[in-house]
Amino acid sequence: MFMKAEDMIQLLRRQRHEFLNRIQVVSGYLQLGYPARAGKYLQELAADMELDRELLVGFAPEVSLLLFAHRLQGREIGILIKFRKIDVRPDLDVEIIGPASLRRMRNLLEDITRDDQNLSVVEASILMAEDRVVFRVYLPGEGEREFTLTGGEPDVC
Repeated sequence: MFMKAEDMIQLLRRQRHEFLNRIQVVSGYLQLGYPARAGKYLQELAADMELDRELLVGFAPEVSLLLFAHRLQGREIGILIKFRKIDVRPDLDVEIIGPASLRRMRNLLEDITRDDQNLSVVEASILMAEDRVVFRVYLPGEGEREFTLTGGEPDVC
């Protein structure tokens, strides 16, 4: 498992914290007398949770955990990551690519948000290319950025 128990607990705490923040937003809308906004926000929250569910049931547990961790860290900096394509082998060594990919993706997303403060949604793909894993992020109006991992060492393209 590429995450130790302490890391998984931290991930769950981050998810719980995020969910409580979202409940506070709904509560605030209702207290301010904006039930329509609260309803719209709840619909967006449900759609986002459905994307998480798809990641958690469609892949090997280690891959699901990695994809979920990517989405959560994106949300923490204000970006919703929607996966366009995920094409990974069942034998993908998440132990090797997990920590490195999370570091690189976080750096990439932080760079993107520095360049475009209004960006809130990005699409991403994770693909196998021979012995490499390619992480590709599609930016509206700008094209794509990607990085590859081979044996745990990131190469930025």
